[in-house]
Amino acid sequence: MQRLGIIGAGQLGAYLCQAATKLDVESLVLSHDAISPGVALATEHVIASYDDQSAVRWLCEQSDVVTFEFEDIPDSTLDYLEQQNDAKVHPSPQTIRMLKNKAKQKTWLAEHGFPTSDFVVCSDGANYSELSQQFGERFVQKAQTGGIDGQGVQIIKASNADQLWQQPTMVEAFVPHVRELAVLIVRGVDGQIASYPVVELRFCSKTNVLLVANSPARISAEIEASARSLGQDVISAMEGVGVFAIELFETDNGDLLVNEISPRVHNSGHMTIEAHQNSQYEQHIHAVLGEALASTDQVHAGAMTNLLYSDSLADFVGRPFSDWAEGSGTKIHWYGKTAARAGRKMGHITTIAVSLETAVEQVVDSSRALGSDIGEVL
Repeated sequence: MQRLGIIGAGQLGAYLCQAATKLDVESLVLSHDAISPGVALATEHVIASYDDQSAVRWLCEQSDVVTFEFEDIPDSTLDYLEQQNDAKVHPSPQTIRMLKNKAKQKTWLAEHGFPTSDFVVCSDGANYSELSQQFGERFVQKAQTGGIDGQGVQIIKASNADQLWQQPTMVEAFVPHVRELAVLIVRGVDGQIASYPVVELRFCSKTNVLLVANSPARISAEIEASARSLGQDVISAMEGVGVFAIELFETDNGDLLVNEISPRVHNSGHMTIEAHQNSQYEQHIHAVLGEALASTDQVHAGAMTNLLYSDSLADFVGRPFSDWAEGSGTKIHWYGKTAARAGRKMGHITTIAVSLETAVEQVVDSSRALGSDIGEVL
C-alpha cells in the first residue's frame, strides 16, 4: 500500500486524507496543531512546527511521496526537502518557493509571457504619489507572502493612501473585470495534464473571501476553452505536478488575465466532490503518486458557498469533520474547528442540481437557513 505524506492538516489536508482512504492509500500528516481536522483522519501523524527538521525527516522517511496542503512553507523546510535526494516531493520545493511569494509568482508569469496585470515589486516602503503616477488613482497592494482568506490584500486610493503597508509588498494595476474565474489544472509526473471545467467566483466585497463558486461558469465556449488552455500552458511551463488552482480575471473585452496561482487543492474545487466524476483530492493523489489521471468530467451543475464564522454559527462550532458523502443534492460540510473567529471558514455547503440556477438558489437558501450572511454577491 502506498503512503502519502502531507504537510498541513487543515480542511484541505483532511479531504486529502479522506480521498486517500477511498483510494486505498495510507496518509501521514505533519501538523503544527493536534486538533487540526486532518490529524484524526490520517493513518499516522506527527505534531510539530513546520520548520522542525526531525518531523520533516520522519515524514520523508515514512512516505512514498510528500505533498502540501498549503504553500506558506518555511524556507528552511523547503531547503531541507530540496536536499533529500531519496524523497519524492510534489509539487517540487522550487515550485512552492516561487508560488508562495506573490511578487516572485507575478515576475515568473511576466517573464514567461503569460497575460497578467501590470505590477511593481515594493521591497520596503510604498509611496502613493509615485505609485498613482504609474497605476492611476486606484490600485491593489498585496503582501508578498502569508496572505490567505482575503488577508494581505487591499485596494488603495487617495482616501486611504495613509494605509499603504510599509513592508515588502507588490502593487498591481486595478483590473476592471466582468467576472472572476478559476480553473483547476492537474498534471502528472509523466507530464499528462487535464483541466476541470471553469468555475465562476464571487467574493465578499468587505473581506475578499470567496463566498460563492459555481460551475459551469456562465461564460462562452470560447472563454471556457481559452481559460483551460491558458491554465494548462502555465502549469506545463513550470513543470508542476499535482493540482493547481489558477484564478483569472475576464475583462470586458474578453481577455483573460492570470491573477494568482495556488500550488495545491483549492477552495474553488470543493464542489468536485459532489459534482464531478472524480474530486480534485483524488486527482491530486493520482498525480503525485505517478498514477494515470482520472476523468475531470462534470456530472451535475454545482454551487458552493463558504460558511464564514459569525455569532449565528456559534452552535455549530466543534462539530466533527463531515464524512465524505456522495449522491446528496445538498451537503453541509463541517470542518470540526473548535476555535471560532469572525470570518474564519468553519465549513461549506455544496448543492448539485439539473440546472445551475437551481443549484445556486438552493445553496443560497441553505446558507441563509443556517443564519450565514451570504452578503451582496448574489
